[in-house]
Amino acid sequence: MSQVELSRRSGYSERVIRKAEAGGTLQFETIRDLATAMSVDGHSISFKDLTIDLASTAKRFVESYDSLGCNMLQACRDIFADDFAFTCPADPSQVPFAGAWHGPSRFQEFLLQFFGTSSRQNGILKPLYMFCQERVVVRFEDQVCYKGHQIPTFWVNLHFQFHNGLVTRIDYEFDCLSVSQSLKRINGLLT
Repeated sequence: MSQVELSRRSGYSERVIRKAEAGGTLQFETIRDLATAMSVDGHSISFKDLTIDLASTAKRFVESYDSLGCNMLQACRDIFADDFAFTCPADPSQVPFAGAWHGPSRFQEFLLQFFGTSSRQNGILKPLYMFCQERVVVRFEDQVCYKGHQIPTFWVNLHFQFHNGLVTRIDYEFDCLSVSQSLKRINGLLT
């Protein structure tokens, strides 16, 4: 929606819209009115959607993963909606941690499964954050040892979705071909 369209729908000037986009201070009623004006086509925008910094939430997730590994939920459990879903689309016969986990407790099961066979050096990620409405995409390269064997560095994209300021879904997209080939090679060495 353009600034002109939002101005027309909300009844506020384009100057107020520019101020809002720049992160300026606005009254509660103004933010509420802008959220109402932005709610179109059955898609509801809330006050929280406009006031919570989604980038900081995604950054907190990535930093917790990078520094705490399987214990990351201790630092960021509060950012997840109760119906949160985490997906890792891959063939489970080739990538043992592939699948879908629903709810924070099931996500903890993913972390235990992933870190039960893998380890990684903390503090190596150099994430790039990209934003679009209620979504954040985080891109980084990761280095993982699987069963004590180093996997070549691979790319990862985390696709975050939010509602009312909470993470509702993360899709873990990664270099599936390279990782599955490395896991197959490692598993062949171990048998």
